[in-house]
Amino acid sequence: MEEIETFRAWLSNPIIADRLGHVSYLFIAIGMFLLAKKNILGWVSRFIGESGWLLVGWAIGMSSIWTWGTLFLVIEVYGFRSWWKERTVPEISH
Repeated sequence: MEEIETFRAWLSNPIIADRLGHVSYLFIAIGMFLLAKKNILGWVSRFIGESGWLLVGWAIGMSSIWTWGTLFLVIEVYGFRSWWKERTVPEISH
């Protein structure tokens, strides 16, 4: 548990939290772009970005960030499942 508290203290440094927030938003933006291109890696990128924001919210103790971040992450999983079910597999022509 001491390691977790040490990690939280390090992450709650405003400069570290701000940089992680920027990187997380970057992953979310890249994910949006990839999803627009119908690339499955967009889901991975968005999941990483949302997870980063959950860490920031937890570290700085802002329930609005981790509560909404959790909701958005659940929506991401739902979106992925819906997307996966509706995907079309291209036919292979001979």
